[in-house]
Order: sequence, then C-alpha cells, then structure tokens
Amino acid sequence: MQRVTDKQLEAVVRRLNEMTGSPVEPYRRTAEGLVANPGNFHLDYAYGKVRLVRMSNSGGGISTVTSYNTKRECLSEIFAFRDGYLSALSNIHKN
Repeated sequence: MQRVTDKQLEAVVRRLNEMTGSPVEPYRRTAEGLVANPGNFHLDYAYGKVRLVRMSNSGGGISTVTSYNTKRECLSEIFAFRDGYLSALSNIHKN
C-alpha cells in the first residue's frame, strides 16, 4: 500500500473546491490584510493527524467536515464526502 502524502491530499481538496465552485485558496490578500474566503475547503493539521474543514465566514471561522484522522483515512473520508455531494446533485437534477 502506498503512502498518502500531503501533496496528494491538497490536490484532492483543490479539485473538491473547483467541483463545488468554492474558492480554491482559504485566504485572499486585500488592502486591509488577509481575509478568509467563506466556502473554501482546506486541510487542518494537528496532533499528527489531519481533517477536512470548510471556511464558514470572512473572519476565518470553520466548520469541520471530517474528524482528525490519518492521511489515508482522511483521503477516504474526502472521497466519501465528494461521492455524497455528487449523488445529492444528481438527485436534485432528477426531480
């Protein structure tokens, strides 16, 4: 089994942002300084683990999408989230 790298996780999260029409970068630079991009999905690292979060507001608040896990488990959870999102979209378009 191959190791899951930070680079792989970041690429999957970038595609998730593009697929959902969310901002790709968590923050943008303005004249006032850095401002959060609400709706952005990004990775949060702590305690040797990683989780997927989504920016909730322009102040930088986040909502957790997955819990802290190993990189491999986080990758699986991101794929499950993506599949659920796509399934919900297809159900919306059927009705």
